[in-house]
Amino acid sequence: MEWFPRPSSPADLLVVETTGHLDASQLFELLTSPLAEELQHKVGVSGSADGSAKASTRLLATEDWILKTNIQQAEPEAETITRTLSQQIETGRGKPIWHPAKAWFAMMVDNQWYPVTACAKLVTLRELPELGERIKGWSRSIELAARISVDHNIGLDINPANFGLDPQGQAVSVDRNDIYYLDDETYSSLSLLEIGEAVVSRIPEEPEADLQVWTEWGQALQSVIAGVTTRLNDILDFTSGINSYPLTKKFYPQRAALIEGFSVGNQLLTSRKKPSKKDKLKSRFTCVFADVHGNLPALEAILKDAKKHSVDSYLFLGDAVGYGPWPRECIARIAELEASILIRGNHDHIIGGDLSVEHQGLNRHARESATWTSNQITDSDREWLTSLPVEYVNGNFVAVHGAPQDPHKFFAYVYEMTFRNNFSFMENNQQNVCFYAHTHVQFAHRRQPGTPDPIDSKLSPAPLRLFEEGNRYLINPGSVGQPRDGDPRSAYAVWDRESNIVMFHRVKYPIEKTIAEIHRVGLSEDLALRLEIGR
Repeated sequence: MEWFPRPSSPADLLVVETTGHLDASQLFELLTSPLAEELQHKVGVSGSADGSAKASTRLLATEDWILKTNIQQAEPEAETITRTLSQQIETGRGKPIWHPAKAWFAMMVDNQWYPVTACAKLVTLRELPELGERIKGWSRSIELAARISVDHNIGLDINPANFGLDPQGQAVSVDRNDIYYLDDETYSSLSLLEIGEAVVSRIPEEPEADLQVWTEWGQALQSVIAGVTTRLNDILDFTSGINSYPLTKKFYPQRAALIEGFSVGNQLLTSRKKPSKKDKLKSRFTCVFADVHGNLPALEAILKDAKKHSVDSYLFLGDAVGYGPWPRECIARIAELEASILIRGNHDHIIGGDLSVEHQGLNRHARESATWTSNQITDSDREWLTSLPVEYVNGNFVAVHGAPQDPHKFFAYVYEMTFRNNFSFMENNQQNVCFYAHTHVQFAHRRQPGTPDPIDSKLSPAPLRLFEEGNRYLINPGSVGQPRDGDPRSAYAVWDRESNIVMFHRVKYPIEKTIAEIHRVGLSEDLALRLEIGR
């Protein structure tokens, strides 16, 4: 038997349904045409290649049609095949899934019946030559799949190889041409989490795309998702899908850019109604920030940006000073914040106290900058730094600079080797959420209930809902003045105290101004370099 099974005569073909005006004789001519090309190179493929991952699929290109069958679905009785195809047809009837020119047949070869579909030859999304067009096509396919899922409880396989455009004799344009589903199979309805996973899985296919591309696509997806749901839990499921999909570390910045684009200014994630005057808790949107480290332009940038998000209170997680050239100015700016909770960091503790005793905990650059900083600040500044509490506890949430399990609260780190022990500490103390800093990396860990063991996850910055379903969170808003995650922009978070949604933000600031001041006051060149590269 040939790779693509071929019938002996038109009598071996049964028409189940055709919307493309193909009868058995015409299909037989297509199947047996000497110009028909078996697309063996498009079968058993994966990743960014066009075609089918199933090795049992058979594809045949002929004239203006693509014919498809699956040799594993062969049956000895025609009725079994026609019944399966009829169910498939009814599933999609009256819904904008398949191209209008599509036909379903049962085909007999060597006493076995095979399902065969014929569809007009379309241009797949992966065949579009321009990245901008491909991304617009992805948005269209996601929009179609989400709408079909919500309206009809039908799931489509959201893979660019499964969607195509009909040029209809014109140049192919995502804006002008309709989009269609190319796969024959449908599934149970998709969750927004699954759609989020499909979105982020596109990143490795475009390794040369810069971060702005993913930020802009995230922004474009706001309207796509808003078109199918306004439920906050659905939106959080979507961002969770983006956040939880396994990517190699080199694509983490792209994922963060995608999440940032989808989150910033997204009215579905945060309503902007003002708190009632009768509400005793007058603060609703809390700016959570940390690790300013004497970088005044960065501090001013995040405080200005926070106002755009209706911030009316502040949670500062420590390290106002150290490294940067404006220690006194940063102390004054943080001290004057109204409705604020302020925590002491390790640099605040060391620089505000006795350097000769505490110096051993700092590396060379930190020691040098600590000595310089101590010589710049006043006794009043020192008193303010050391008067800051090392911990803030309010019911089931806690704020520290370093790690909740650390007796000092500002020396230990939360990282891969310690976050589980910190979760255990929180469980013993009935704490569900801890805001922490010290690592200078915008990040979160989550612990979910599980049997026999809890389920621990590492999460890149994405909107999170706190205090529900028994989940525990360790949340780092990132560093304002010394980011160390490869992104030189200042980092902070906004906590909506009404909905308990935490949103992560990044802000550009005039780094060159801080670098120039570092050089002017004689601090280490390495401190300037770290700002430029975000490390």
